Amino acid sequence: MTHNLPRQLTSFVGREREVAEVSRLLASVPLVTLTGSGGSGKTRLALRVAEDLVSQYPDGVWWVDLAGLSDPGLVPQAVASLFALPDSRDRSLTETLISFLSPKSLLLVLDTCEHLLAACARLAHDLLRNCRHLTILATSRERLAVPGEVTFEVPVLSTPDPDRLPPPDHLAEYESVQLFVERAAARQPGFQVTPSNAKAIAEVCRRLDGMPLAIELAATRYPALSVDQIAARLSERFNLLKANSAVTLPRHQTLLAAIDWSYGLLTDPERIFFRRISVFAGGFTLEATERVCGFSEVSDQLLDVLTHLVDKSLVVPQEQAGDARYRLLDTIRDYGRDLLKESPEHEEVHRRHRDFYLNLAEEAERGFWSSSQQAWIDRMEPEYDNLRAAFEWTNEEDGSTDALLRLAVALSPFWDHRGRFAEGLQWTNEALARGGWTIARARARALVAPVYLEVRQGDWNRAMERCQEGLAIARDIGDKSVMAQALHSMGMLATEKGDFDLAAACCEEAIGYRREIGDRRSLAATLNNLGEVMRLRGDPHLDRASVFYEESLALFLECGYKHGVAVALNNLGHIARERGDYARAISYYEKSLTMLRELRFWLLVEQLAGLALIALAVGQPDRAAKIAGAAEGVHETFGAQPLVRERAMIESIVTRARAELGDAAFQTAWLAGRAGPIELVIEDALALDPGRAPTLIVKMLGGFEVLRGPVAIPPTAWRRKRDRLLLAYLVIAGAPVPRESLLDALWPDLTPASAGASLNVSWSNLKKAIEPNLQEGQNSRYLFIEGTRYAIRRALIATDVREFDGRVAAAEKASTSDERLAHLEAVVQLYRGDLLPDDANEPWTVVERERLRSAHLNALEQVAEGRAQQGRPREAVDALRLVLHLEPWREEAYRSMMRLLAGMGRRSEALRLYRQCEELLRRELSVSPGPETAAVFEAIAAGRPIN
Repeated sequence: MTHNLPRQLTSFVGREREVAEVSRLLASVPLVTLTGSGGSGKTRLALRVAEDLVSQYPDGVWWVDLAGLSDPGLVPQAVASLFALPDSRDRSLTETLISFLSPKSLLLVLDTCEHLLAACARLAHDLLRNCRHLTILATSRERLAVPGEVTFEVPVLSTPDPDRLPPPDHLAEYESVQLFVERAAARQPGFQVTPSNAKAIAEVCRRLDGMPLAIELAATRYPALSVDQIAARLSERFNLLKANSAVTLPRHQTLLAAIDWSYGLLTDPERIFFRRISVFAGGFTLEATERVCGFSEVSDQLLDVLTHLVDKSLVVPQEQAGDARYRLLDTIRDYGRDLLKESPEHEEVHRRHRDFYLNLAEEAERGFWSSSQQAWIDRMEPEYDNLRAAFEWTNEEDGSTDALLRLAVALSPFWDHRGRFAEGLQWTNEALARGGWTIARARARALVAPVYLEVRQGDWNRAMERCQEGLAIARDIGDKSVMAQALHSMGMLATEKGDFDLAAACCEEAIGYRREIGDRRSLAATLNNLGEVMRLRGDPHLDRASVFYEESLALFLECGYKHGVAVALNNLGHIARERGDYARAISYYEKSLTMLRELRFWLLVEQLAGLALIALAVGQPDRAAKIAGAAEGVHETFGAQPLVRERAMIESIVTRARAELGDAAFQTAWLAGRAGPIELVIEDALALDPGRAPTLIVKMLGGFEVLRGPVAIPPTAWRRKRDRLLLAYLVIAGAPVPRESLLDALWPDLTPASAGASLNVSWSNLKKAIEPNLQEGQNSRYLFIEGTRYAIRRALIATDVREFDGRVAAAEKASTSDERLAHLEAVVQLYRGDLLPDDANEPWTVVERERLRSAHLNALEQVAEGRAQQGRPREAVDALRLVLHLEPWREEAYRSMMRLLAGMGRRSEALRLYRQCEELLRRELSVSPGPETAAVFEAIAAGRPIN
């Protein structure tokens, strides 16, 4: 007997990467401890690893289940009993174990150590110090802290996003879905992912955090409950997720028991702190815990207690933009919240939480209008769940109208920036609907601040009424800042309604107040609005509009407010376009779009519409329709009503493009813009500038070559193979590629940290190779990073693969056989050989290489057919010979070539070709030619006409 591993009656799902990594660690270190929260699958992973390693340990793999043990002194006994070692009066059991194990090479698995941590650590230390060939794999919710120990945190299973589901047949690529489906199918054979249940399955897996125990327990409710019913009842998860098996370990019979087991091992300060941090939603920072939870019992030991909860796998540490964040899995957070509700400090913790995030939101609002705008947006995004929780508690339990009004005002610019119009307006309406407010300024600001949210939801009249009410309150209390904001907003509303006289009057009064109080950033915004009034009045006012825009731009630049700069640049682009200076207009639009994309701001409609109008002006209605389609798609994505001027621009483009293209062609281009990634549409739109024609050519068929203009980049410019492969990967992908995908494709054998470092080096090397004169800190002309995605500027980079695909598509759409053949001949000429032949061992190239190869072979056969139809049989035969050279067993090519040769009077050559085909198929594939090929052979042999 070489092991005592318990037999598992259900299959092990997923975890291939984890199994491989733990196995690798065990080959190099003496002790590996699998850590993780209750129900994360530590035991199952340990068992799977142990099963795989049985053959690698001459003296076996031995499993020690410590779950049922409560006396720490019995830990050595539990191990000794495996080997039937006797007690001795002369020495301890640990000494007996050392004597027995020291000459042996075996793997010892200590399962469930957390409640016996000190005893397990002591035994592991003594054994490993004296047994050179012993390896220990432990599972524990907390590390053993033994010298030489390596901890491996068992991650939750991968989960899909229910709001961005892949097709149902790809959903099972997520491990959590695999587990749910397999366990549900065990209860009702034939269960699988379908279009009707995919969203509910994804919702179950996500809300259960990919926790294996929770997902298995949820699956046991099927088919008594449908998947939709299971998802709907997850708010009662601790009652829903119970096992009915009498043989299941008690701590695994319910999800509640599994978490109870962990909670029971905490000290009193840890329990207090755990309850308090459950108030956070979606994660929290150390600063937040200090301000919200650091009072009374844990005030002096907060960091130590937090560290202990991380060590015990109840708190999950995360790193975001270099800062440490923490979170509780939703299931564990629900457990903690139930405890908090029953505690006397419930209200104090929630109030401290609300006050912290209210102060943060107000600080962010001030920062939003500064050069730190993006930094504050990035900081607020991960805190949005906490802000929502703070608002809900205040609205439902605390009842402080002033706090609700302040929160609504502080978050208005964030909602606008992120396109969260409906939710932002809902919060604001709830705050304004409450009575009991005591701070007049807070109410006035809350009436005025969300005007843009109301406009984007189409409620113009209410927006104007609220601005008027806010202005009246501000005049009563003499607050010039709020008066100016109300007038600014009323001017914008009047502009949209076409009441330019009222708009100009409001803007001019607001400008007076803002100059008086010295609010330069707000002054810039109102000057921009006044410029809009002048521009929309038409040609006689364009010069005045330009003056206002220029002053606005200068002030925005002085304040460092990038969003304002982008808006002013866009409007200057409109002026240049309306004057016919298209090159300058495109330059303005490009700068504006670049800034907005850097800020990850959604509102790109006016810039796109301006570019589409230029496309119409220079005779490219198909491009105009595509760009306008993308612009319209932006509105639908965010559920936003277009502004009047946006709607007017798009309607003008649609009318003119449809008239020039016809309905069918217009609809094709329009839908292509709606469906295509917005980044690619933008790149295509900016390519309108003749000076922006592709200047970099990447060739990958038959070899890798990059040309900058007419000159090839020398091979010595590529410092590392991965540098050029990075470029090839991005070119093939076309669309922006997530950082994680690049790491998995190009550096699959490295750790995430090493792979990330290698990507950074290759990205830098790549920029230097293609742009040797690029200065430090200067943006690349051809490459860019957007968030965590890497991309090329497609409009500036030509590739033989893209041209190849374009010719294939053109052949399919060709209206005449001659046109079709011309495109196919071009396809054949473009194919210089297989894709990246020197990199055939790269897994990510295989699918694309085979696709292009197959398309080339199909094109060759179609070229042969076309040449034959044109009375060029010899050239047709040449094409088919090339097909057979590339794929010798392509039977249809033999058949076509036999027909051609027979038609040319070369019957004996056609018959020899059949024998060649017959011999090759029998030798290589162990088959005979098909009936159709045999029939052609028989007809030629008999001298009959060939069908």
